[in-house]
Amino acid sequence: MPCRRPMAMSDAERVQPVGCGPNSIHPMRKFRVGLAAAFAAGAVMVSGCGVAAPKSVANVDGVKVSMEDVNTVARDPLSQLVPEGADEFSLPGDAARNALMFEVTRAAWVAEAQRWGLDPDSVRDEAEKDLDQRLAASQDVKLSDHMRDAYVDSTAARIVLEDRFSKLDPNNDADLRKIFDLSPGLWDRTCAWILSVPAGSQNKVEKFADKGTGFEEIAKKVKGTAVQAKPKDGCLSRSSLPEDIANGINSLRINETELFNFEISGQKATFLVKVVSRENRSFDKARTDVAQIADALRQQGPQVWISTRVAEAKIDPRFASGVSMDSSGQATLSPPVGPIQPKGTAPISSVGETDQG
Repeated sequence: MPCRRPMAMSDAERVQPVGCGPNSIHPMRKFRVGLAAAFAAGAVMVSGCGVAAPKSVANVDGVKVSMEDVNTVARDPLSQLVPEGADEFSLPGDAARNALMFEVTRAAWVAEAQRWGLDPDSVRDEAEKDLDQRLAASQDVKLSDHMRDAYVDSTAARIVLEDRFSKLDPNNDADLRKIFDLSPGLWDRTCAWILSVPAGSQNKVEKFADKGTGFEEIAKKVKGTAVQAKPKDGCLSRSSLPEDIANGINSLRINETELFNFEISGQKATFLVKVVSRENRSFDKARTDVAQIADALRQQGPQVWISTRVAEAKIDPRFASGVSMDSSGQATLSPPVGPIQPKGTAPISSVGETDQG
């Protein structure tokens, strides 16, 4: 089938396998797409005289993160992200994103405790003691009220989630149904061929694809290309892909082939994609996989599960182009693609707009 013309998208790198090692909660082989860009120290303006910062800069399962909170965390002595005496109204891009990651992670813990119907307040005293013990080892560290609350909130949520996850039973339908219902993106599956295409090889690859040449054969004929995903290796879950590429793949019909172009921070990547099949798995069909996930979570705890929630956070594009997951299951924020200004002429804070090293 002929290729459609390349579709430009905003965030991708290459398709990397994340297997079933100690840091994976998924029993099936899957792939993640995301450009792991280094943090650069661009200027990040926060609210000051005559400058209005966005009220909410991230959302994790309904728990919002404010610009004010990010600014507070970055400047708190405990975080050590900004040296004493730093400009009152600006933050380095890396400091802002690290503070944002702290806040997004906190929101993920709190939101997940809520989704599981747990009560973090029942262990708040324990979380307070944990913080006091940590502070006792530091000299002259004074926390802001927000930083203290944020630490205690996330610690309390972690304690109750660790306890709950330690009791997960892979033979208990109620536990399995809970996991299944809280992770719908895992069961929306697409089986596809994905071929990475180096710069300058698009025309060659497209000609072969137009002739119906198989992906493995193209990889042999065009230097630098590589098959990154095969249907027989397992289908891609929607939650394992950034929103942009997931939407792009979902736009293809069965057996349709297309070249996708991605760009972030001036770096381009191209993939040839062919969708072979789709399936939205029912609980009964997914039960074996869910049981394996439950067993993994019981043994490993909630940390990797929380990382997947962080990876699906909605981030203001002026702060970061998105959240990506590395092969160890750790979430990171990628710098913004470029200046993204709201409509209108009213001044607004610009967050990491240039990020040039």
